[in-house]
Amino acid sequence: MRLFAKFILIYLGVMLVFIISLELALLTQENEYSYKRHFIENHLDDIKVLMLGSSLFQTSIDPVAIGDSVFNSSLGGIKDIHKNSASYQMAFRYVPKMKNLKALIVPYPIFDIYNGSDSWIYDTESNNRTNNCMKVKYLDTPEDIRDYMYWSEFINSKKAYIKRFILSDKESRCCDSMGFVNTGHKLGNRQEGWKFNYGDNPAEKPREQTWSVIEGYNDVAELCRQNGVTLIGIATPLYKTRAKGLTPKFKADYKYTISEIHKKYPEVKFFDYTYDSRFSSDDFFDAVHLNNNGAIKFSRIVKEEVLGWK
Repeated sequence: MRLFAKFILIYLGVMLVFIISLELALLTQENEYSYKRHFIENHLDDIKVLMLGSSLFQTSIDPVAIGDSVFNSSLGGIKDIHKNSASYQMAFRYVPKMKNLKALIVPYPIFDIYNGSDSWIYDTESNNRTNNCMKVKYLDTPEDIRDYMYWSEFINSKKAYIKRFILSDKESRCCDSMGFVNTGHKLGNRQEGWKFNYGDNPAEKPREQTWSVIEGYNDVAELCRQNGVTLIGIATPLYKTRAKGLTPKFKADYKYTISEIHKKYPEVKFFDYTYDSRFSSDDFFDAVHLNNNGAIKFSRIVKEEVLGWK
């Protein structure tokens, strides 16, 4: 019995050493999160327009269609601006160091108005665990100290971590050199039932629970004001199956948050393309993300209407 117990302890020790070695080895392998962090850090003086936020921008804004010196650092799962979100932390980490930055553009969809108001809870959903793992491990942006429970890719990540040892850096990072993730343009690439994906809107909450978004925006607005940077919030287009679920209260609370932010920072710009009639079903990958057709169209709109570039 003692010999068996000894064998088990040795086996577990070997496995623990293997897992730790694997976790450390993965830090040397490129992925979208590490690529975007390193790109910003290596081009602090080159970027004039920075896109920072969630997958709503990751697949919807192509910097190449806008112009030089634009970088899309948006990443799946890092959330948009609210108090202590990963996007919030990244803004404070990089904006003061970017001498030539002119504009910081972040997503602000209507369904984000209550972001950050919930109590911390360990997420058991596979995709969310993966995103939380990657943002903590490669961006070092925990919103709560307990987020470090997501650090291990062996336990949490489903992002093909073993394959990164055999894929090229370009294949591993998934995005192009300027940070855009191309979902393709063929409608056949869409998942079955795509119209209804992400179609469940979050429950309405008391207006007081918009505090995290308002405080987060105010903090980032002050940061941008001090550094001579224009802060711009954009609501990206939604397919009608998602947009129709936005109740009058959602819309009213959205306007309320913007009015509260404008009381202190009237210079912050907001553009709402939620119901933009220029986008049809052919432009969407699912109910909240654009495909490549929509991304090119939306990028040109951002260039002309948001940035005022010709």
